[in-house]
Amino acid sequence: MILAVIARFGGNGDGGHGRDGERHHSGGENDFTHVCLPSLAAWFDLVTPPAGELPFAGHPTLGSAHAWLAAGGVPKRAGQVVQECGVGLVEVREREERRLAFRAPPLIRSGPLDADDLTETLRLTGADEAVLVAGVHASNGPGWKLLHLASSDAVLAAQPASRADPGTDVALLGPCAPGGTAQFEVRAFFADASGRMVEDPVTGSLNAAVAQYLFAQNLASGSYVAAQGRMTGANGLVHCSQEADGEVWIAGRVETVSRDGALFS
Repeated sequence: MILAVIARFGGNGDGGHGRDGERHHSGGENDFTHVCLPSLAAWFDLVTPPAGELPFAGHPTLGSAHAWLAAGGVPKRAGQVVQECGVGLVEVREREERRLAFRAPPLIRSGPLDADDLTETLRLTGADEAVLVAGVHASNGPGWKLLHLASSDAVLAAQPASRADPGTDVALLGPCAPGGTAQFEVRAFFADASGRMVEDPVTGSLNAAVAQYLFAQNLASGSYVAAQGRMTGANGLVHCSQEADGEVWIAGRVETVSRDGALFS
């Protein structure tokens, strides 16, 4: 996933906190606007894809935090950045191996899908009802409807619909066979402004909601790795963990691939 950042800095020389705004663009799909706040948050994160504003999105959260730090931003607490978006304050921490992690925001809606929602989500994802374990709401801003399937093979075999109402967010989850890098397989589908269904290579908001579901149901403990994007040609690996206080953290590797027009190998 690539996030492009154009930064404008104010002139107060405070190590990046004088930023009066940024505009980001990612893959031709989303626009991100960030406005500096003088309080707890380093900036305000506004995510506005064509189908409507998102209260929260994961890869813009980590990517823009990385860009802010790389551009000279100095957090008030070492190794910790706080940014604000539609769901409130989101904490980002620096981890090993060039990873950043965000604290998963609370779920806005959880619990089982009703019969109508379940039927429609099965249709949209193309999942086989015979291997369905559960269907749940997993909304932390984006209104994910999540189907838990019996295996990663069932997740990868699903053939989603080509069209849906704009703003549709549906997803699949299944456990992987033991011994691999990842313990769970995830797929995410959303409908763009024209109603075209698109598969997202890596989705931070969804993985946060999935992790909260798995930990709450005692289907995972401590930490795990989720794979996503294989059906799009990507090889996304998302590191999910739950700390002793119960908070869930979602981590991914972030790198700068271009600056001032120069591409880095």
